[in-house]
Amino acid sequence: MCRSWSKNSLQVGTLVIVLGLGAVVAPAQAAQWSTPVQPPAGCDATPSGAPSLALNAAGAWVVAAFAQTGSGLEAFSVSACTSNDGVNWSGPIIIGQGTSPAVAIAPDGRAVAVWQGGTT
Repeated sequence: MCRSWSKNSLQVGTLVIVLGLGAVVAPAQAAQWSTPVQPPAGCDATPSGAPSLALNAAGAWVVAAFAQTGSGLEAFSVSACTSNDGVNWSGPIIIGQGTSPAVAIAPDGRAVAVWQGGTT
């Protein structure tokens, strides 16, 4: 039994209590990783790296990428793919000309994409 507490021992005691509560709340088994999601060809990579990906709480996905289709800025096309489960995907749909797409998806499944460049 401890009759007096110093500032340092109080901090350590608090840490132990927090960790103790975490251990009680934590599940008995380690968390499982989900299977990696592989979007279809055309929405899986961009010249600068990974595509833009968004997921909502209902499990709907949207991914956008860009690819060079000729020369000049207008020669880059932005494509999007969607999925309701992360397994079955729509084919790539060209949504505009440009580069560097970013996507977001609302709880109701409405997707929004923005990108740089293209025709004015």
